[in-house]
Amino acid sequence: MMQLIQMFYDPGKVFDFVRERRAWIIALIANVIVITACQYYITDAIGAGNITRHMLETSKFAANMPQEAKDKAIADADAPQAKIRTPIFTAIGVAVVYLISGLLFMAIAGASGGPIKFSQAMGAAAYGSWPFAVIKSILQVIVVAIAAEKSDLDPQHLLAFNAGALLDKASVSKPLYALASSIDILTFAGIALSAYGLAKVAKISFSKSLVGNILIWVVFTLLAVVAAMFF
Repeated sequence: MMQLIQMFYDPGKVFDFVRERRAWIIALIANVIVITACQYYITDAIGAGNITRHMLETSKFAANMPQEAKDKAIADADAPQAKIRTPIFTAIGVAVVYLISGLLFMAIAGASGGPIKFSQAMGAAAYGSWPFAVIKSILQVIVVAIAAEKSDLDPQHLLAFNAGALLDKASVSKPLYALASSIDILTFAGIALSAYGLAKVAKISFSKSLVGNILIWVVFTLLAVVAAMFF
């Protein structure tokens, strides 16, 4: 537990601890709890039905859906069972993302001449993202809490630290907006910290670790842009 606090003032020692102890479970659980709790608050405050309505109104995929089907989807989102199901799926999704990150970190380390165990890679991924998971969650909760009209908020774009905040979402193409939204200050800071952590754990150069992390960002950004073309 101490390492979670230490990440905010001495991350180097934490990553040394990860390399030696192969610690990752506590950091993974902490990330899952914080992110899931934040998303639960945001969804509850804005309203799952409002979020679903916004998604249907802006989705190309839903453009040809009958109005009855849209109304049912909105009603289902507000159903009591959805409030139980949604955080469970969110927690599972977050855990899966971290597991994928761990595998990708193993690949980067191996390709850079510093092969590491899966537990070490998971530790670098989980501890490396922890400070920014906390910071982003706190900022998102504040934005939602102080908003006068919460139902109009877009839960995917609550913070204005990205280039997408400079664009008019209603007038630009969805792929361009997705690309601009991926150019995010907090995301890049998180990439730098994770690259530093992986370099420490795997004992590889920071430049190699950074290039690997940037390539991961590029791939996921391209996937987001392609998805925006169709949805």
